[in-house]
Amino acid sequence: VDRAMAYGCTTGGPVSCEVLSAIAQGNLGDKCAILPFMAGLGGRDVTVQEQKDQMLQVLKYKETGEMPQDTVASTVWTGLLHGV
Repeated sequence: VDRAMAYGCTTGGPVSCEVLSAIAQGNLGDKCAILPFMAGLGGRDVTVQEQKDQMLQVLKYKETGEMPQDTVASTVWTGLLHGV
């Protein structure tokens, strides 16, 4: 889960960008997949329920291989529209 933007990174955040880089350098691209999440931007809290929902999405992605519908540039953005 990234809590910051990394401009120029294809997934939006520095953690997922570093993980993708390590996977590529280790030639592991065909053996593993990641599902990056962006949460807590602007100092917003990342709730336990939000983390549970993220894990459910990861498990569903593992079972079906389908990206969640609310992805942008292969990243799931969560917790940004609460209270709007």
